[in-house]
Amino acid sequence: MRAVNAACWLLVGALSLGCAGRQEAGEDSGASLAGATCGDPEDTQAFVITSMAFTREQSAGVLEGFDLDGIESAAGDAQGCGHADYAGPSGETGIDNAFAALVDVLESIGAGAVEGLIEDAINSGELLILLELEAVDDPLDDSCVDMSLYRGMGIPLLDTNGNIQMDQTFAVDPEQRTSFAEGGSITDGTFEITGVQVFLPVQILDEFLEFDLVGGAIRVSWQEDGTVAGQLAGGVSVASLAGQIGAISDIGGLQDVVPPLLEQAADLWPDESGACTHLSIGFDITARPAFVAE
Repeated sequence: MRAVNAACWLLVGALSLGCAGRQEAGEDSGASLAGATCGDPEDTQAFVITSMAFTREQSAGVLEGFDLDGIESAAGDAQGCGHADYAGPSGETGIDNAFAALVDVLESIGAGAVEGLIEDAINSGELLILLELEAVDDPLDDSCVDMSLYRGMGIPLLDTNGNIQMDQTFAVDPEQRTSFAEGGSITDGTFEITGVQVFLPVQILDEFLEFDLVGGAIRVSWQEDGTVAGQLAGGVSVASLAGQIGAISDIGGLQDVVPPLLEQAADLWPDESGACTHLSIGFDITARPAFVAE
C-alpha cells in the first residue's frame, strides 16, 4: 500500500476510465529536466479525483489553461485554423481551449449533461482516477517529479456534502493500462507536467464517447484543507469524436448538430490540407489524498 501525505496532493481523471499505455522515457512525455536530481521513486503521494468540469472563461478571452501547441494563434491564423488563443488570468498567452467557446452553445441545445454524468460517475465509483506522484522530495518545491495515472476500483465513501472522503484506499484495476509521464515539477506548491495522454470514456444513454486526450498537460495546487485543485487539458481527435457522436441514435437530433460544431471549432495540429485535426479542451479538477493498494 502506498501512503498519501494528507497535507499534500493531487489528481486526474477520466470517466469509467482507461488511461493510455505507459510511455517509454522521452516518448511523448515531458522530458526529464536537464540537471535535475530526482528523488527515490518510492517516495510517492497519491490522490483521487473528486470533481471534473469544463473550464470556462473568467472574462472575455481569459481562462486558465495551457499552450498545448506552442503557438500563439490570433484570429484568422492558419496554424490555429482561424481560432484565436486565450490569455491566462496572469497574462499568459497562447492558451488553447477551443471547446470553451462551445460550452454555452452545447448547453443551449441540450448537450450539456456530460458534467452531470461525470459527477455521478465519480460518486458512484464508476469514475475513480488515481494520480500518483513519484520521487517527491519536497511537496512545495521539487524540480523532478514523475506521474502515473491509474483506473481505480472500489465504491467510495461519501461525506455529508456528497464528496469522496479523504484518505480512502482504492485498488488499481489490473485490466486497465497505466499512463506515465516524466519531467514534472512542483513550484511553490503547484505541480505541473506536460506530455500527458488520458483516455476518458463518457457514457451518454447506452453509448460511450471516448475522449482520448493527447499532448495534454496537468497543473494543480495544494489547498489549505489538504485538497488540490487545478486544470487538465489536451487535444481530442475531431474525426473520432464527431464520428462517435454521429453514430449515436435517440439523442434528439444532436448527432446531426454537434459533429459540425466540433469540426468548425478544431484548432490544433493542422494536416497537409490545412484542416485542424484536434480540438483543444480543458477541465477544472479537484482531488483528495488517497491510498493506492496494488
